[in-house]
Amino acid sequence: MAVLSKPSKTQIVVDAKSSKDFIERFNKNTITPKMLESCAKAERLFKRIK
Repeated sequence: MAVLSKPSKTQIVVDAKSSKDFIERFNKNTITPKMLESCAKAERLFKRIK
């Protein structure tokens, strides 16, 4: 039988020194309009398959 990992409920804590770096990296990884368009196309594709 497979062993399932227990979900972690702890939040990430960022100290003051690295918070600027964290915010910059987070903002670079935001969802772009191109990604949203791609997701919308995939959604339309899979709605037809049902």
